[in-house]
Amino acid sequence: MDFGCGPGYFTVELAKKAKKVVAVDLSEGMLKKAQRKTEKARVGNVEFLQSDGTKIQLKDASVDLILLVTVFHEIGDTATVLEEFGRILKPTGKLVVVEVIKKTLIPGAPIQNPQVIQAKVEAVNFQLQQTEPYKSY
Repeated sequence: MDFGCGPGYFTVELAKKAKKVVAVDLSEGMLKKAQRKTEKARVGNVEFLQSDGTKIQLKDASVDLILLVTVFHEIGDTATVLEEFGRILKPTGKLVVVEVIKKTLIPGAPIQNPQVIQAKVEAVNFQLQQTEPYKSY
């Protein structure tokens, strides 16, 4: 699942690799852009859902991976959304949160405090595994 999919950049990339992708966004306009992008890329294995994350119309334990790229900081009710992620993730599923934690090449992306993200994620029983930050060369 590409949560906060925006115009679908990662949706298309995931769809090229996965059997099925669910693209979720609060904005109907962004979902339409993502749908056009998937059509242009000729990937047809994408389902589009409009949601703020507090209630996602998917079955329990039905998702292998939830990807959030520079969107975690925009979630309103973080605890409820993370609980919903926990409901739809398979027991072996992964939640991948990508946020900017220092000035980078991503224009306009606000810098986030990794300790705050960690506290929110671990408060609802996810185990956080931090990876090395992306380095540009």
